[in-house]
Amino acid sequence: MLRRALAAGVVLGVLVGACGAEESGAPRPVRFGGGEEARIAAELRADGTAVLPDPPAVAMTEEGLRSAAIGAGSRVVFFGRSSEERAEGRRFRRNSSEAWELDTTSGAWRRLPEPPLEYPLERLGMAGFWTGREVVIVGTPCARVHLDEEVGDEPTACSEGGPLSAVAWSPGTERWRALGSPPAPVLPERYASSRRPRAVHLFPVGWTGREVVMWPSDAARERALLLLDPVTARWRWSEPVPARISPSSICLSEGRVVGVPIGGALGSGVLASEDRPEPQVRAYVLDEASLAWEPGPAVPRDTGRTSPQMFWEEVVCPYPPDAAAVYVGAPFLAGEAPLTLLRLDVAGGRWEPLPPMPGLAVPRAREVRIGEQQRVYVVVDRGSGREVLVVPTPDGGGWREVPPFLGPTFGSLIPLDGARFVLPGRRWRQWDTRTQAPPEALLVDLGTWVERHLPQ
Repeated sequence: MLRRALAAGVVLGVLVGACGAEESGAPRPVRFGGGEEARIAAELRADGTAVLPDPPAVAMTEEGLRSAAIGAGSRVVFFGRSSEERAEGRRFRRNSSEAWELDTTSGAWRRLPEPPLEYPLERLGMAGFWTGREVVIVGTPCARVHLDEEVGDEPTACSEGGPLSAVAWSPGTERWRALGSPPAPVLPERYASSRRPRAVHLFPVGWTGREVVMWPSDAARERALLLLDPVTARWRWSEPVPARISPSSICLSEGRVVGVPIGGALGSGVLASEDRPEPQVRAYVLDEASLAWEPGPAVPRDTGRTSPQMFWEEVVCPYPPDAAAVYVGAPFLAGEAPLTLLRLDVAGGRWEPLPPMPGLAVPRAREVRIGEQQRVYVVVDRGSGREVLVVPTPDGGGWREVPPFLGPTFGSLIPLDGARFVLPGRRWRQWDTRTQAPPEALLVDLGTWVERHLPQ
């Protein structure tokens, strides 16, 4: 049975107006007000959604909402670049970072105190995590960037930076903590096109319950994952990632770090393309104690295929990490072979076949767990772009389709606690060329939404 609708929450309006004076080093967040408060009282709708207020204008003019957006309980924390710049010839120095928070239960926006970083983190290589107690931000402190005169002096990639660093923000104490840097260089100059170091591109894997896990694509140990315990500020490197596992095929599935060597049997691996292909595609599971990779279940495949190179494969990570990853194998050419759609059961050591999804040629399905038993899949068709929500039928042999939210959602949902999500609106994405996003940001209680729209 679906979880019953949660108690209706009240969403109040945004605090707008001029920025209040920010006290340097103050532990309390900076609030916006000055008597110019506009409050909107709106209960959670019967369909499980509520409209969220737009950010303050000052946040939209800078890059505070353009970087890491992390769901933190009932809040969303945005960590962006500095709003203070000092021109220095053809370069500029950025003096501070910018962090914002939206409380989805009250609708209040606020700017957080400045984090303990000498320089702000490079926007393009930042990763954010929610541990249940703190927001952990990891990235490359960037001292200088070049200005691109061809596009109106817009900043380009970091050209002068420091070692990879991390900070943690506690909503409970409303304070930042510095978490240091990993015990190995993560800015090798041999990866740069010039002699200047560049920012590390981080692929966030997730929070295991003990450590945050990320993949620094430009790390000196480029085939290893980086783990950080935010309680002890201890950094660890994993053993080398098995061949042909790429950042797009590694997930937290049922709370475990798993990787699937996409292209392992097809000869199209993203990384280490010189590795010999394996006869079968197999999941690998990271042992958190030894940080070694243990072989997991093999993906069932049709060994009679004569043109295996014609197949496209993908692993889709779940929402949230206690749900399961979904494997998709699809023919590039129609009629070559049927679609392969499997759910990874880490605890059981097997892949569970999922029934075909009618009307979807190449579905990318994210599993969401609602309550103890119910599973919902947020699905988009890779070819047509069609989006749906589907729920398995009681016998497990088919699907019941639920109407999707307005606007494109796949990859844009910000997970909160309790199967709730924030769907960013068009006004949050003034820099985004996509025009189909909903005009206003939405708070979505997925359990209530599915229950209200599920065909009986």
